[in-house]
Amino acid sequence: DLVHAEAEPAALEALGRVHGPAYLARMERAFLEGAAFVDSPDANGCAATPLAVRAASGAVLEATARVLAGDLEAAFAAVRPPGHHAEAGLAMGFCFTNHVALAARAAQDSGLVERVAIVDFDVHHGNGTQHLFERDPSVFYASLHQAPHYPGTGAASERGRGDGEGATLNCPLAAGTGDAE
Repeated sequence: DLVHAEAEPAALEALGRVHGPAYLARMERAFLEGAAFVDSPDANGCAATPLAVRAASGAVLEATARVLAGDLEAAFAAVRPPGHHAEAGLAMGFCFTNHVALAARAAQDSGLVERVAIVDFDVHHGNGTQHLFERDPSVFYASLHQAPHYPGTGAASERGRGDGEGATLNCPLAAGTGDAE
């Protein structure tokens, strides 16, 4: 029952809903000019990276649009490079654009969804996703991650800021945590 779908690479305008145009231009230019990384050594790439980034974001945006249109009941986009460490204007942790943040904003922009819940379960805390939404009460962000571990964020006390206070839930877990926990 799995439906394989093709998607167009995301346009810069779509990426700009979450990431600043100066950051996007700087990231693309750096790789196209031969840089090995941008912002930090764990944000490495090559000349093909900007297209891979846009393709990954485009796949997530297409999946979101198809679910919202009722064409699919659910979608899973297995994309690389990943995204939850990408900040509004900073690449890190192998992440250049924050795909789930783009999907959340696209869902809200559709007019069909007012509030979004993001549940992030990964060995690493999704610092970029948390920071993008920590002041926004319309997006609930929950993260289950190993702590202490990269990137060093995601303490249980981090619960959002300002109007977004309480819309962030971090569940730091010890290494080796299993199903029972």
